[in-house]
Parts: sequence; C-alpha cells; structure tokens
Amino acid sequence: MSLREQLLTVVVLYLRLRWFVVQLLTVTVGSVVLLSASVFLYGSFYYWYMPSVLHERPVHFKFRLAIEMSYFLQKVMHQGHGYNADVECVKCECCC
Repeated sequence: MSLREQLLTVVVLYLRLRWFVVQLLTVTVGSVVLLSASVFLYGSFYYWYMPSVLHERPVHFKFRLAIEMSYFLQKVMHQGHGYNADVECVKCECCC
C-alpha cells in the first residue's frame, strides 16, 4: 500500500467514525428531549387535572367481624396497628 492509499483509508475511517458519533449524539439528544417533554406534559396534566385533598382527618370505627371473615382478618390485620381506608359517605336527601 502506498502512502496515498493509507492516508485515504485513514480519512475514510475518520469520516465514518465522525458520522457515527454525530448519529449517536443526535439519537441521544433526541431521546433526552422526548423524555423531558413527556415528563413535563405528564406533570402538568397531573397538576391541572387531579383534584386536591379538601378534607382529611382520622376516623375511628368500632366494629364486629362476621364469624366467617374473622379468621381471615385475624391472620392479615392485627389489633393495635393503624390501617388506611377510603370511605365514601352518601347523605340521603330524605333525611333533611
């Protein structure tokens, strides 16, 4: 191989490597921009759409378990531990 062929080979390899690096950077930057935009859109949608909690306070219930459920719940739930429960209260129109 002559010096000119070696130089041409090195230049071609350099250009291919540079093109690969440019493509890699383009894909990386595009992915980061797309991910950032999706996180921003999700956060803004969540902030504007989801309602805020208006009222929150602890509720203490006293209840008796049915016999068939008590064995199962004794295995799962223990007395003295705190548990979270969502309660939906509906007020009847006829009671007022």
